[in-house]
Amino acid sequence: MNIGWWLQFFGGILGVLSAFFLLIGFVISPNENIIKSIKNYYIKQQIHYGIGDNIAGDKIVTEIKSSFSQTQSIKTLPSSLGGIDYLNLDNVATLKLYVPSSLNKVTLLLDVVPISLPDQHNKAFIVEDAQYYNQSLGKQYIFDAGENKRHEIEVGGRVFIITLLKIIKLNITDVPGALEYQFGISER
Repeated sequence: MNIGWWLQFFGGILGVLSAFFLLIGFVISPNENIIKSIKNYYIKQQIHYGIGDNIAGDKIVTEIKSSFSQTQSIKTLPSSLGGIDYLNLDNVATLKLYVPSSLNKVTLLLDVVPISLPDQHNKAFIVEDAQYYNQSLGKQYIFDAGENKRHEIEVGGRVFIITLLKIIKLNITDVPGALEYQFGISER
């Protein structure tokens, strides 16, 4: 017998063993697949036909995208002191601070577009970051320290999970009632 025959024989045995172990793997864990085994990633394959150098349409393009996940804060301060009044949902949408808000709860509006007014400075007072907007255009979400800590928001074909992590009272001179609302934002 020649060496080619032996290589074919061992290749066949390896093929049968591979198929056997593959079948055993599916039987042991039928609910697992590649998407579930790679947390926070998804694989999207597209076959392109006649695009660019892929005239034959035989290339498969695989795109791996990390799911959005961040911790963000809303601070009820003037912007000159580091205040910010919105959450950014991966540049797909925003959640803007709205009333009522307190040490126990906060209200956010989805996708309202504020119009900023000029700052006012005089001897008696200073007004910074004044805005107006049509609140009836945005969907309202109320977060509180008790039962409503989490909301799922579907926007732009994506689902964001927004969770109120904590509310912190800030002690800043000449800014009474300053608060920080910390949120965890992730994508499902």
